This record gives sequence, C-alpha cells and structure tokens, in this order.
Amino acid sequence: MSYFEFSGKVNIISGENGLEQFGEELSRIGCRHIFVISDKTVGKLDLIDPVIETIVRENGMTASAVYQNVENGSSFQSVEEAYEIYRASSCDSVLAIGGGSVIDTAKALVLMLKTQSRDLSRLRTYNAAVAAQRVPFAVVPTTLGGGSEVTRFASIRNDAEQCKVQFVSDLLQPDVCVLDPRMIRTLTPRQLALGATRAMANALGAFISLQSTVVSDKFARQAVVRLRYAMELVRDESSDSRARLYLMQASILAGVARSNAQVGITHAIANAVCAHYPQIELSEALGVLLPQCLVFNKDARADKYAAMFATLAGEDAYLSVSADKRASGLVDCLVLTLGYYHEKFGTPATLAELGVEQDKLAEIASAVVREGNIMTNPKRIREQDVLEILQRSM
Repeated sequence: MSYFEFSGKVNIISGENGLEQFGEELSRIGCRHIFVISDKTVGKLDLIDPVIETIVRENGMTASAVYQNVENGSSFQSVEEAYEIYRASSCDSVLAIGGGSVIDTAKALVLMLKTQSRDLSRLRTYNAAVAAQRVPFAVVPTTLGGGSEVTRFASIRNDAEQCKVQFVSDLLQPDVCVLDPRMIRTLTPRQLALGATRAMANALGAFISLQSTVVSDKFARQAVVRLRYAMELVRDESSDSRARLYLMQASILAGVARSNAQVGITHAIANAVCAHYPQIELSEALGVLLPQCLVFNKDARADKYAAMFATLAGEDAYLSVSADKRASGLVDCLVLTLGYYHEKFGTPATLAELGVEQDKLAEIASAVVREGNIMTNPKRIREQDVLEILQRSM
C-alpha cells in the first residue's frame, strides 16, 4: 500500500505511579463536573472511590454523577440511560473507569453528547462526524486486551436486533487514558491470560488486515513482543507488577494497530457469537475462534504469517523451520500457547464449553456476513465458510 493515513490522538500516561499524574491531566483537558461511568463489578472491587477521592476531588473537581449500571457487552439501553442521567446532572466531562464494556458505553455516550443526538441508532454510520460541542473524555482501564481506551471504535449490543453495532469515528477516542498496574491488581491469572488472548487477536487481526500499513504493523509486532514477555512472567507466577504493566501496554499497542488497520473474521464471528450469547466474554470467544480463523486466512497472508511467527516464537525457532512451513508455524505456535492457557489457567478451548448450541450455528453464521469487520479480511468469506469455522471450533 503506497498511501495510508495513521491516527493516534490519545494522550497516554503509563507507569506504576500513573494515577498520581492523572488529576493534573484531567484539569488540563477541561474536566470540572465529571460524569463517572463504570459497572457494579468495578465498584465492588473498590476501584472507583479511590480515583474519585484522590484524583478528582484533590484537584478541585467534582464527581457530579456516578453511573454503575453498564451491562456486560454494553448495550443501547445502558448508553441511553447514561445519557439521560448526564443531561440531568449538569456534567461537563466523562470519566470511564472499567473494562471494554464500560469504555465502549462511555464512547457511545460521548458520541451522542458531542453530536447532540438523542438517538444512538442514527449514529451507527457516523464515520466522519464533526463535533457540535466539546466533551472532555478520560479513561482508566481496569481490564486487559481490548485496547478500547485508544481506539476509534465502539461495539454496542442492540438487543432488539440481536446484533452488535460497530460505531466508527475519531470522536470516540478519549483525550487521555492512564495505565496503572494497581488498577488491575485484582485480576486473576485466568483473566490475565484472557486479556493477553484478546490483545493477541487484535494484533494479529490488524497485522494481516487489508488495511495494514508499515506503521500499524510496527504497533502490532511490538504488542506481541510485550505479550510474550509479560506472559512469561505470569507463567512463572511472578508477583512483579511489570507483567501487568506490560500487558496493559500490549493492549494499547494492539489497540492502536487495530484502530488504524481494523481487523477481520475472528472479530466478526466472535461479535456474532457474543450477540447471541451475551454471557460470553469477547476475549473467550476470540481465543476459541482465533486458531481456525488463522487457518482460513493463512494462504492469503503467508508472508506476514511467517514474519509474525518470528516475533511470537523467537529467532531461533523461526530459523529452525523451513521457509515453506513458517506460515504454519505461527498457527502451531499460537495453538500451543492457547492450549497452555487452557491447561494452566482454565481458559475455554471450545465453543461448546462456552454454552454455544449446535443448532444456533447457522443463525450465527448468517449474522457474520453482515458484520463490518469482514470487509478488511484478507480473504473473502462466505456464510458456508463461517459455518465450517464455527463447527470446527465446537
């Protein structure tokens, strides 16, 4: 690709003392009366109050409203409910504290506020939006993998249509996010493994995307380097916070790559699965589907598979495999990695483990071909192809 554009507007604060620098940054971007958005799980983990007490109030700001009813997977209902509370609370800015569902809900809320639209469904094709008003927007992630804190995408579940709606706009990107390993201190090794899996899916999806560029490829490969190092620490059961910080950094590196290159069928199929089964986490679905989706795309991107194999497995492993088998080496390496996560940390290995029913596969496959992510997949995919991938993943 001889021409491309690259976007990266989020100011990132990263480090073990990141929160201490965050309050000043909130003031700088214009936060005064903040709408805090989160969910009940984050509240129970006591991650909201410390941020409000030590970051918001000590810097002369107020938390004018705190909304904690974000649903798993986010939903139109949560966004619209948050919008009404924001409008009634004289807020001037949004602070999201939570994982991907919280951040995506906050993004959709901010999109409604910036465009002064009361109807979220009308904004689904709002790609080149121009803001009618400015809304300062900050994020404190408490989970791993999605990289939503730096992307210009938001995926919101529409229960009426039983699908996930993908929103794409530069207006969705936060002004600032903070990566502080203390905010993910409660994550279990299983949750760390699932976060690493999702970040890997983002990095690989962006790397082989039809819209990948030399710049997005750098972010994708560096994300994989960080993931490899971080998970070595997790496997060793290290208590070193470096593992958690590296996983957070890998998430945003993969997120930046995804935001610019987009992804493909792994995410398209996983989104459809989660739309039909809201109790399934996206990271779980991605981990189960990733191997079969990589097999499907391998012939269309053999050179890039080989390059990423060297990044994931290391130079010695790469050189020990003949050139014609290096693309397959990436798939084999990933299968081994995910298999280890399954054995060691209890991550799911099949869709059946997640509760997906055989008689629902055709319905899911039909939904996938309407998913926007397939547009950047390196190989054209038919409904029958999707059905076969789903069946092999059962």
